[in-house]
Amino acid sequence: MAKVYLSAPYHWYNPCAIAGCDENTHNNQYLDVLEKHLHACGIETKRGYRRPPKDSTTDGDELMIQAVKESDAWGADIHYISHTNAFNGTVRGYRPMIYPGSTRGKKLADCILKYRKQIYDQPIRLSETDEWYELRVPAAASYYEEHVFHDNKADAQWFHDNMEAIAQATAKGMCDYFGIAYVDPNAEPEKPTGEVEYTVKPGDTLWGIAQAYGTTHQELAAYNGIQDPSLIYPGQVIKIPGGDTSAPAQRKYTVKAGDSLWQIAQDQLGDGSRYPEIQKLNGITGSLIRPGDRLVLPEK
Repeated sequence: MAKVYLSAPYHWYNPCAIAGCDENTHNNQYLDVLEKHLHACGIETKRGYRRPPKDSTTDGDELMIQAVKESDAWGADIHYISHTNAFNGTVRGYRPMIYPGSTRGKKLADCILKYRKQIYDQPIRLSETDEWYELRVPAAASYYEEHVFHDNKADAQWFHDNMEAIAQATAKGMCDYFGIAYVDPNAEPEKPTGEVEYTVKPGDTLWGIAQAYGTTHQELAAYNGIQDPSLIYPGQVIKIPGGDTSAPAQRKYTVKAGDSLWQIAQDQLGDGSRYPEIQKLNGITGSLIRPGDRLVLPEK
């Protein structure tokens, strides 16, 4: 499994142009989102220390050195540093960095930049430098982000508003680097379209089964070659076309001796006058129910 070590800033305090925020805080928030995307793609992650702003109990340089040691000991494939920049409040832009002459770093940069360019319309400049410890020392391919200028309000706001898109772009780039498929963690799961088999239990009716699986008793009867929809028996296998393989969402109730439809509606739905809903849902035309019958209940 591919491994990515995620390292946020270990600064004491670098204020952001967005009130109440700082460089440590918003980069850790971004890494929270990025982890979700990487995990969906089967990429394992490990995080550096999450230093709170104005925390005087820890030393930033020591935390940085510790992060690199952890990354190397863990055997990370990528050492990913997430920072934001500052200058004089007027500059905007994306300034990522890699170690000079690193073929792995250049490949990773090309993969990530391909997708970042699709979502960010400000100047982008990749540079090579050996100035920074987390580029120079890690055994893994290192990529040092300077996402935006956090002292520029427009740039900082873009970063805050687009963490999901940035994380997706980064994850897509890393997937390309590793040669694996990107999986969107926010995509709606596809519902199964294959046939489902349901085994009839005592008290079941074809009507109730159909209601539970979002179809009609007529469709089930035709699909299964059932001549009389009122005649099904325990142990019989009913095939449900294009059904959902998950369990039926409806609640069920097993009739006990002395029960009546009115009493069941009163006890289970809180209103005895709702018993016609139970009749309709289960294909019951009269009031006759027997102990052991299993009734599908409407929503409360």
